[in-house]
Formats: sequence, C-alpha cells, structure tokens
Amino acid sequence: MAMLEMADNPAIMLFTRMLHNYGFSEASYMAFVDRPDRIEEHRSARIELGEAILDGDVDLAARISEKLHDVVKGWMTEAAGGPDVIASEFQLMLRDKAAPAS
Repeated sequence: MAMLEMADNPAIMLFTRMLHNYGFSEASYMAFVDRPDRIEEHRSARIELGEAILDGDVDLAARISEKLHDVVKGWMTEAAGGPDVIASEFQLMLRDKAAPAS
C-alpha cells in the first residue's frame, strides 16, 4: 500500500484496498505459492512502477501497471483453475447475492 500513498490519490487507495479485501483472496495467494520466479517478477515490476511514479512518468507507470495487471491476472486465472471456473463461480456469487433472504 506504500505505492498508493506515493500516488496520493484517496479514490485509488480506497478502490485498491477494496480489491485487496474482497477480490484478491485464495487465487491471488495460490498464484505465488512455490513460485519464487513469480514473486521476483512481481517485486521487480512494483519497484519499476514506484520509480516511474516518483519520476512523474505517467505513461511509463501506466504501461508497467497494465502489463503487471495482465501478468498477475493470468497467474490468478491459472491458479483458480481457468477462466471457465472463475466465470461459473462469479455467476454463482451473483445468483447468491440476488437471492432473497430467507
């Protein structure tokens, strides 16, 4: 979260904290289990992103962020069992939320 503090944008901080609290759970964790290569790649990208933010290079920061997002999304999809599993679990979650309380 230190990177968010560097950006000094309360809306982005809130959005990211909510993602971490409600969206990134087991699949995120499992994407890194026994994968030191992924941990290092993620760490290196975050350092590059922080440097771009500190340098005020908005375009570079956006490119690094988008690439990192795509890479981690792929790892999480793989860890969750593939996009079909994620889609079906999401549909079940929406159905459960829409169901009237008994």
